[in-house]
Amino acid sequence: FIPSQHGEVCRVDSNFNTAGVTSLNLQSYDSELAYLKPGFEVNNYAYLAPYQTSSYYASGKMVRFDLGSFSSVDIVDLSLSDSNLKQFQAAITDGTYGYLVPDYYGKMA
Repeated sequence: FIPSQHGEVCRVDSNFNTAGVTSLNLQSYDSELAYLKPGFEVNNYAYLAPYQTSSYYASGKMVRFDLGSFSSVDIVDLSLSDSNLKQFQAAITDGTYGYLVPDYYGKMA
């Protein structure tokens, strides 16, 4: 499940019961990771598209985390390479590259 407000990702195991529910708080890695959009999975990593910070400012911080350990969070701020690379609607992959679908700023990454 994608965090849409508080940076919390939820994982539910295939037995579908409360004993198999775990969460990963992305804000414990970076307090601005609040609003993220759907992404993709490659090589046992989940990637989430940046949208807004906890202060509702456009964000360029893309996140990936290890699906096996449900930890090992990595963050890359795309807006450091171009100030318009922020606030995306979604992310997709072709298996080699990730592509981010622009929202307000209109620049595809």
